[in-house]
Amino acid sequence: TAGRPFRRPGLATLQKVFGQAGYKTGIFGKWHLGDSYPHRPIDRGFQESVYHLGWGQLQSTPEFDWPLIDGRYFHNGVQKRYKGHCTDFWFDSAMAWMKQCKDRGEPFFCYLPTNAPHAPLIDLEEYIKPYRKPGQPAAFFGMIAHIDKRFGDLGKFLVEQKLKDDTIVVFMTDNGGTAGVNTFNAGLRGRKTTYYEGGHRVPCWIRWPGGKLGEPRDIKAPAQNTDLLPTLC
Repeated sequence: TAGRPFRRPGLATLQKVFGQAGYKTGIFGKWHLGDSYPHRPIDRGFQESVYHLGWGQLQSTPEFDWPLIDGRYFHNGVQKRYKGHCTDFWFDSAMAWMKQCKDRGEPFFCYLPTNAPHAPLIDLEEYIKPYRKPGQPAAFFGMIAHIDKRFGDLGKFLVEQKLKDDTIVVFMTDNGGTAGVNTFNAGLRGRKTTYYEGGHRVPCWIRWPGGKLGEPRDIKAPAQNTDLLPTLC
């Protein structure tokens, strides 16, 4: 954490491969693979980089009380301020960039890694209020509801821009349950940091209407995140 982890140089990445194939590449959200040159996202193949620093926004900004609202981010390496909640900022920035690419007739690879629902658990009251019950992590569930709302907005955006049929959308998370495990964990044993399914089994939903992938269905063969790069290529 704190910007120290970074990936080994020379390995293929989606943004590098797609960029070499003529795609525009952009990241909007969390970058956890190096805060300084030559490990920043703009150094690692992302042509448009709108991101915060490693681990979470609590560590990447000087505001320790309320860093997810009206906080700080980096645009291509330059620190700036955003207004509102960070989840809205990441989605709005990503959709604005995708529209620019579409208007220019440019194919794009958009990486949208939200830092929510990660600590610090801070969100707008409209999302938290429905979950205010004794013993429940209301802010954590509110952050998930916020992402759900904005992911729906992204789907509407792709329809409105006539991009839905020819855009591959992958939704996945990076680890098993955390703050919500004691309330609901889909029957899985364990949680983040454990080797049980509750620690590593996550959603991975892939949609590509124009790809003729067949009827919606579950795939029973085990897969992991490293399968995505060769498959998408």
